[in-house]
Amino acid sequence: PPASGAQMATDLLRKALARGASDLYLEPKEEEVSVHIRIDGMLYKAKSLGRDIQDVLTFELKRLLRLDTAVKDRPQEGRVVMRSGDVRFDVIAHCLPTRFGENLALKIINRDTFFKTYDQLGLPADDQIALRAALSAQRGLILLTAPLFHGSTTTLYAVMKDLASDGQRKLMSIEAQSICPVPNVSQVSLGENKDDEATLTTLKALASIQPDVCVLGDLLETTNMAGQMIKLASQMLVI
Repeated sequence: PPASGAQMATDLLRKALARGASDLYLEPKEEEVSVHIRIDGMLYKAKSLGRDIQDVLTFELKRLLRLDTAVKDRPQEGRVVMRSGDVRFDVIAHCLPTRFGENLALKIINRDTFFKTYDQLGLPADDQIALRAALSAQRGLILLTAPLFHGSTTTLYAVMKDLASDGQRKLMSIEAQSICPVPNVSQVSLGENKDDEATLTTLKALASIQPDVCVLGDLLETTNMAGQMIKLASQMLVI
């Protein structure tokens, strides 16, 4: 018998998890539903799906991801925890209406493998020494940004974990979206509706929170915005 929509949705997620994918994308097109997965930063095309199963598959995926199945005309964001065997995964889902149906993008986070060492990130030994020397400062501001899918997120979290390892400093991060919890770090996520005003208001709150070290993760939308953020943060922290 043909697989049910729920079974198809579960199988699709399980296959992505089994391959160690960090992202899964479903993009409706005129004649098919294109499927891609991202593994170690590289994008791979999987077997496309038929338009005849698009509606039921989208419905079941949205249900699994705790998105509102009745909403089809506006973007949605959701986050769930799933298990595959003994491994727990955080799945961050974004749903976006398009001409041919709803586009689904899933970020899959395996907490057991998400945090990378500097060696795993490919950072040369001399650069690791210089970075650790800079991170040993008692107070400071860290700004980390890079083009999309160039390792900025994994690098950001490697740096935060390193900073938090001594447990001696008050640490805070401000991110566009918090991906994974880091022990001993107060993480602030601006969310999908972040704007300049919200970002600057968050930065001004640092004056009362007064962290020893603040990490800014990939928040810069414009050169002007970058200047304002760094100016405000530097007024609150001894760089």
